[in-house]
Amino acid sequence: MDDFDNKNIFSFSNLKNKKVLWGIIVVLIILVIIFSIFSTEDNKSSDVDKSQNNVNGLNTSTENNLPQSTIYYSYTNFTTEGMNSVTGAIQSDGKNARNIVGDIGSIQYFDGYIYGIKDSSVYKFKSDFKDGESNSYINITGSTTDNFVNKYNMYNGKVYYSKDNSNASDDVFAKLASINSDGTNLNIINEYIPSQILADKDGLFEVSMDAITERKILKFDLDGKNKITFESGSAAYINIAGDYIYYTNIEDNFNLYRIKKDGTSKNKILDNSLNYNTNTSYQSNGKTFFDVIDDYVYYININDGNKLYKVKTDGTDNKIIIDKNISKIFINKGYIYIVINYGTDSGVYVYDNNGKELNKIFDKYVESIWVE
Repeated sequence: MDDFDNKNIFSFSNLKNKKVLWGIIVVLIILVIIFSIFSTEDNKSSDVDKSQNNVNGLNTSTENNLPQSTIYYSYTNFTTEGMNSVTGAIQSDGKNARNIVGDIGSIQYFDGYIYGIKDSSVYKFKSDFKDGESNSYINITGSTTDNFVNKYNMYNGKVYYSKDNSNASDDVFAKLASINSDGTNLNIINEYIPSQILADKDGLFEVSMDAITERKILKFDLDGKNKITFESGSAAYINIAGDYIYYTNIEDNFNLYRIKKDGTSKNKILDNSLNYNTNTSYQSNGKTFFDVIDDYVYYININDGNKLYKVKTDGTDNKIIIDKNISKIFINKGYIYIVINYGTDSGVYVYDNNGKELNKIFDKYVESIWVE
């Protein structure tokens, strides 16, 4: 009798437990359905926001795909009183846009400072400097009386620049000079007109013009000593990367060549005329029209609507990667920043290195750009 009662008790208890369990399962299913409904609504709202951003041309990808970089730039500001250059900064996601200072061109960045040409002198100021804070505004090259600067390049805390000497007592029109970033230790390096100045750990490189049509590549030690001359009369526009100097060759229809920094191993990369306009002060970093990243040269093809191409440094695998009318490029940490100064597409964009557009950062007519 006792055994029978115990069995009935356990059976009733099991039945009761099963009902409770099923009740819990039903409640969980209802909660999952409710959560799914709200989650779908949130996704729709997010999609609407993304769609609106795309309509505004401000975001063509998720923020997670964008580089964490700051773009420093000088742009033309049009007002009722005329136009002037303004230096600004913005994040690669299009946020935190701010004007820093006015009337600065040909900007570069080094160690927390922005450098640029203002009133024909090289100035520097803190990258968080705001217009009107004159205490942080430093004139490096001094008076413009005999020091008219139109080209310069920063490297390792030193400014290398072209020093227009037309008002001085001697007959030399322009000189290549260097000066410390605090304005001390002026050093005259070469007494010919430099059309381009670049520097890296291997030395100082100059495209020197002994005459209007004669351009040669000169190499110096960083202190200006031990001059080497090579490629006399042939170099128009240069860039330096690794062991090589890359340049457009005047004597061969401005085709792209490279030569080792010791003057050996010259070879043609590309049979495509790249006659860039180098008669401007805004080509200071040598990377405005083409740049060399790993085994590829990225270049603006002026023979195909200024579209961006890339070609291997051995001349193979030449192909288009960005089909837009591009004015300038800047490549940083595997991302390509392009400047368009034509028509409704004008502005600054960021792409990955395969040519996929990630973001249109802002709409401005940009004169020079630097990315950190």
